[in-house]
Amino acid sequence: MLSVIDALDLKRPVLVGHSMAGGELTTLGDQHSNRLGGLVYLDALADPGTKTTDDAAFMALYDRLPPAMRSAPVPDLASIAAYRAKQLRDDGFAFPESELRQLFAIGADGRILRYQASTTAVHDAIGAGEKPRDYSVIRVPILAISAFSCARGTEDRCIERPGDIPRYRPRSDAERAIIAQFDAAEAAYFDRWKARVRAAKASVRFVDIPSANHFIFLSHQSDVLEEITDFVAHLVRHKSAG
Repeated sequence: MLSVIDALDLKRPVLVGHSMAGGELTTLGDQHSNRLGGLVYLDALADPGTKTTDDAAFMALYDRLPPAMRSAPVPDLASIAAYRAKQLRDDGFAFPESELRQLFAIGADGRILRYQASTTAVHDAIGAGEKPRDYSVIRVPILAISAFSCARGTEDRCIERPGDIPRYRPRSDAERAIIAQFDAAEAAYFDRWKARVRAAKASVRFVDIPSANHFIFLSHQSDVLEEITDFVAHLVRHKSAG
């Protein structure tokens, strides 16, 4: 990433990262804040230093969730058009065709075949190489937009609308109870991750969108673009004032 910044002669760019890219953003912020203008985390705060998957009690709660909450919808592999149409029905958004062609091999008949973008070994190596996040030496402003509940009041802005569709509707009081327990356990982790981000040496802004998909820049594109535009505009005003 530094090589790209150098090759394009970028002056203090604002970097945007999704999901696991939060690790790269944090490392760059730790080591090269003087080269950056700001950092934007898109559903990218999960901290390898405190993994939910290493917490037996947390995973026990997860295993008790309704099956529909623990599995992604089955995709339609008949064609790219069919895949995107089912995504729209299930999630309210669809991957661009170019993304699907990068992710999957496509047969001569148009059917989606094997996943080709990576391998299990590569994925496992990336996970094994992740480092606990240290935001304490980052000296540039941070914007973190996450697909998470606003109930605990730790966000700076909560985007909830009357028409938002719940991710899952409990079918019984027992399901409602276990979902509430899991949500509380997940929220505790999320609050710890946010507390670490607040250790940064510059401003931090959290925006939570409970109804968003992990691919938050697709499921809530206009909200994400609005927040990033405002964030960058604030940086420009601050720089001009300085």
